[in-house]
Amino acid sequence: MSNSLGRRSSFLFLIAALMFLASCDSNSSGGGGTIFLTHEISEAADGKPIQFTFSSSQIQIGTLQDVRCNCDIDIGPYLATQSFTKEEIISVNVTAAELVMLFPINKDLTFLNAAILKLEGVKNTITEVANQPNFPSARESSLIVLPNRDVAGFFTRPSFGAILQIDAITLDDDENYQIGLVLTVLIEVAGI
Repeated sequence: MSNSLGRRSSFLFLIAALMFLASCDSNSSGGGGTIFLTHEISEAADGKPIQFTFSSSQIQIGTLQDVRCNCDIDIGPYLATQSFTKEEIISVNVTAAELVMLFPINKDLTFLNAAILKLEGVKNTITEVANQPNFPSARESSLIVLPNRDVAGFFTRPSFGAILQIDAITLDDDENYQIGLVLTVLIEVAGI
């Protein structure tokens, strides 16, 4: 009787071990697990900084207005350095967004009352990813990232752009402004 009890316990242990191994692979894709990559984006596909450029004559104070980056953002080259392709992207989430005052060099971001960062691309709905209702007396400021917003649809395209919707409190007459963007994303890709 003790021999059959021993075989039965071994059999139950084997079943439990197999069930545990099967549950460990439940998040896999194509036989492998998923891999998460963190990438900071501050340059467009042409190697130039991602920036929003406008003149004081183009912006009406006290009104939210769109300023486009006029750039193409592409993470294909970064993925290639990590031995992945855009086809292997499962999800992408923005984890941080920072605005940097580039010009005028003597200004900080307090001329802004609010800012909203949106992504735009061909065949994609314009999507808000971050915002900031007020700005500190600094040349750099983090935006508040909207949680659980999968933007993989932008990153799987050949390229996409960005819009900074700004509400200016004050602007200097006949002045040009340049605001840079640093975007940090968490990319989930299919593992090997």
